[in-house]
Amino acid sequence: MSLLRFCLITLTKLVYLLHSCIKQKGMQVSSFEWELLLQTYFAFYLTDCIDSPTVFLPSLTGIEGVPKDAYELDQDALPETIEEIMMPSISETQPKAIYFASEGKVFQTGQFWSFYSGDDELPRYYCKIQKVSFTLVLNREPSFKLHISRLKKAIPFPEDVIDWKEGKMPRGCGTYYPRTVLETITPSELSQQVMPQASMDGKEYIILPKIGEVWITYRSWSADIEVGDDLDGLGYDIVEVLDDTLDYKVVLLERQSGNKEDDEFEYKWFRAVTKSEYNEQRGLVPMFTIPKSERLRFSHKVHASRITREIHGELKGLLKVDSRPLPFFLSGD
Repeated sequence: MSLLRFCLITLTKLVYLLHSCIKQKGMQVSSFEWELLLQTYFAFYLTDCIDSPTVFLPSLTGIEGVPKDAYELDQDALPETIEEIMMPSISETQPKAIYFASEGKVFQTGQFWSFYSGDDELPRYYCKIQKVSFTLVLNREPSFKLHISRLKKAIPFPEDVIDWKEGKMPRGCGTYYPRTVLETITPSELSQQVMPQASMDGKEYIILPKIGEVWITYRSWSADIEVGDDLDGLGYDIVEVLDDTLDYKVVLLERQSGNKEDDEFEYKWFRAVTKSEYNEQRGLVPMFTIPKSERLRFSHKVHASRITREIHGELKGLLKVDSRPLPFFLSGD
């Protein structure tokens, strides 16, 4: 076995070890932990790539906090960037998937996510993570890249659902299939994980609004809307899905003030509109029904969590919503 082959196998084992730590103990992965796990790998790998006798310095075994058989590396002999490593994709012959954590989220091959794209950079698009690669840079955290299959509209489109007249308009919900062509994105481009329902043959995936979820909807929706239209000018609403049995019964949410200054940028706060707050001039009612034939009125789902918070001396039940997926029309900034 070649040294390079040995290094790749070693790296795979170390990543699986990291995966076990995350899964079994719920550990957050820091740059220090990465250095400890990959230190031995660096030593072997750099010997093959650099062919430098100055790479190895005395063994660090016996020093507190340092793994057994670890080596210190001569930093003058290290390159600034170490080549990108492609981790294997998930498959039937490889049941274990690759995990890694970034910005409080855990990513894994085989997961489905919504992601930001388009002119307005809203998460109206879906993908499946097929592969993970990362670049190791000295004294920095690993730089991860995700190799994804974008989900495309399944054909034929259901006859009982009104489709966009323009084929380029994104569909926030429906039935999809993953493309075979892979695209590369970074973890920061992903919005939230979704759990689609797979078809019987496993080739198609269904993503539809569910009870308790919070979605952005087009206020002035019609099948004639096009990509180049001023969607903020047409207006959006933010709603919570109350029932999805026959059609979609939803309740309007409205923005609440009283955010703490330290989280104003990252989150916004909403609560359900009550009947007494019906505004006839806006032409809105607190609760209304979206027929399933008009399900494309749902633009995209947003992550929300329920909390109780004191505002102006009163305890109120609110929804804490991520700011980034909110259209400018709703962000209030």
